[in-house]
Amino acid sequence: TSNDLQMSYAAAGALAIVYIQFLYYQTTTHSHLFTGRKYDTMPQMSLAMALMLLSVVSLVIMIHSELLVRNVEPMVHSAGFSERFVGAIILPVVGNAAEFFVAILAAMRNRLPLAIGVAFASCTQIAVFV
Repeated sequence: TSNDLQMSYAAAGALAIVYIQFLYYQTTTHSHLFTGRKYDTMPQMSLAMALMLLSVVSLVIMIHSELLVRNVEPMVHSAGFSERFVGAIILPVVGNAAEFFVAILAAMRNRLPLAIGVAFASCTQIAVFV
């Protein structure tokens, strides 16, 4: 209904505002809390290599995304899930699996601010865009 749609827009807007405030907090006002430890040597990669790697990874992600979208409808019908369930639960969780993995690794390495930041950003991203 129209009321549900308005409520959804209001919630998404509120979450987007909170997310922007968190980014400001994390990068400006309290950035010292979120800095990682300093390493003796930083990994070196040329700009050309970085751009090539970014292009290749983007291409692979594009192909996988296309395959995922192409196979969602047959999976919905064969598994008996509703399209809303797949769109609101399954796809966001699968799409943010990398962020969840990074948050878990950061927590295991005792880098709690990073783990919390990644988990918060990932959950907010799911909430805003679903």
